[in-house]
Amino acid sequence: MLKKYRHVLFTFALAAAFSFVLVYLAVNDTFADFGLPFDKQVEVDSITEINTAYGQAEYLVKYKYLVCGHTVVGELPPEVKGLELKTIKAVLEPEGGWAVNSKDNITEFIKYIDDFCPDDASKTHLGSVGRLVAVFQGPPGINTHIKQITDIPVANLPFDWQEQVRQGELDFNSVTRLKETLDSLDEYQ
Repeated sequence: MLKKYRHVLFTFALAAAFSFVLVYLAVNDTFADFGLPFDKQVEVDSITEINTAYGQAEYLVKYKYLVCGHTVVGELPPEVKGLELKTIKAVLEPEGGWAVNSKDNITEFIKYIDDFCPDDASKTHLGSVGRLVAVFQGPPGINTHIKQITDIPVANLPFDWQEQVRQGELDFNSVTRLKETLDSLDEYQ
C-alpha cells in the first residue's frame, strides 16, 4: 500500500520543505537581498501603482518640508517615472535628500526639503527683530525667513499691535494687504 501512494507522499514532503524554506527566508529578511521590499514599516496615505521586474508594486511619494513641518503627497520626479523600482531606489536614495522605506510590496519615497511647503511659502506675517517691526515669509509663529526689516520700533505701535507683532500673529494672505498695513504703520516711525 505504501508503494501505491509514494508519489503523493513525495509531493507532499516536497511542498512542505519548499514552504518551510520560504517562511524561513521571509522571517529572516532574506528577500531584501534579492531586491524585494521587506525591510521597513511604511505608513500609507495614498498609493499609486508602478510596474517592476517582479510584478506589480505600490508606492507612495511624500515631500516633507522641514521649515513648516508639513508633508505633501505627490508624484515621483519625471526622470525616474517608468523605471523599475530597483532602479528608482538606486537613483533617488540617499543623494538629493530622498529616503526609501519598503515593506509588503509597498515602497515609500520621502523627499526632505529644507524650506516651506508651497502653501506656506506664499504667506507673510509681521514680527519683530530686536526692537523693530519685520516682515517674515511663512505662517505666523515661524520667524526664520526675514523678508524685510522696517524702521518702525515695536514700542511706537499701539499696545495691542505690539503684542501681536512680538508674538508674530499678524499674518497676511496677500501682498496688497501687507503693503497697506505697512503704509499705515509708517506714522509710528
